[in-house]
Amino acid sequence: MKFNKRLALFFLAILAVAVAAGACAPQHQAGDDDGTTPNDDDNDNDDVSPGDDDDNDDLVWSEANGQFPGMRSVWGTSHGDVFAVGPNYGAPAGTPAILHFDGNSWSQMKSGNDQLSALWAVAGTSPSEVFAVGGNAILNYDGASWSVIQASVNLGFLQAVWAWSASDVYVAGYGLDLDGAVGHFDRVRWSVVNGEFPDFLLTVWGTSPSDVFVGGNGGISHFDGSNWSLMPIVNGNENSFASIWGTSPSDVFAVGGGNDGGVIFHYDGSSWSGMGGALIAGLSGVWGSSSSDVFAVGGNDGGVIFHYDGSSWTPMDTRSIADLYSVWGSAPSDVFAVGYDYNSGAGVILHFGPPQ
Repeated sequence: MKFNKRLALFFLAILAVAVAAGACAPQHQAGDDDGTTPNDDDNDNDDVSPGDDDDNDDLVWSEANGQFPGMRSVWGTSHGDVFAVGPNYGAPAGTPAILHFDGNSWSQMKSGNDQLSALWAVAGTSPSEVFAVGGNAILNYDGASWSVIQASVNLGFLQAVWAWSASDVYVAGYGLDLDGAVGHFDRVRWSVVNGEFPDFLLTVWGTSPSDVFVGGNGGISHFDGSNWSLMPIVNGNENSFASIWGTSPSDVFAVGGGNDGGVIFHYDGSSWSGMGGALIAGLSGVWGSSSSDVFAVGGNDGGVIFHYDGSSWTPMDTRSIADLYSVWGSAPSDVFAVGYDYNSGAGVILHFGPPQ
């Protein structure tokens, strides 16, 4: 596959900031979250109306106060068990950014690695089975502490992780030549996965052990339980995919950046198609609670969030000066987005839910 240096440099530039800015402060009104009550008295642009029907139209994005390192990825199991990871340049070795939210406040966690300084992705299967990756390192959290998982094979520079179970974990990234690289963990050993992959892999996600996707510079590859193969993508060579999420094998969303800005693609089980039109900024994260409640985040000198209601994508007002890189939630009214300010390196954590 032809290598797109411009897009590679764009995403490499993303991998280089951090240090500084956790709880809730400024709150910003969001759009209608469900569209179920067109005649309620809140037009979604007014101030919160105590007397309205309170059908969740008054959900807001709230920005956490405090000092956070730059955040690159967020994942959790519930509102009271959320993990966020990122780079921590400028801090002593062995202090990558690993934050945990217990439902009330964010706190720094020890990594268990005295050399690692940056993490790019976090995912897991339960509160006691969480994985985080960055550089050549793979960390595992058992519910009590983080520890290093030693791999006997070279898995490349890791950017993404996804777990179906403790014995079925995938990581994705790239080698020194930026060729896409995928690794698999079966609870006993790590192995290098063979297949056709795009360059510069940034994301891995699946619906089952026989339905896994990886995305990167110029395209998306799919695992059907037997083989990995490149998928035909509309204008694939012009787009770099940074995040994939879906509700089923026939309802998958992929977001990223292209020469004209951000892109959103949808997979219906047989083919990919572009949706959302040309967006102003590149997108780095996607997550939803259903096929009609999907969030996509990104930024280019300021954070952007788009929401999909099942028919169209619309921008949400966050007023965040920080670019956003990842989004995850436990429910439609409990969504977290993380990122950092490119200029200062200050991390940001946003929460979408009822006003506090």
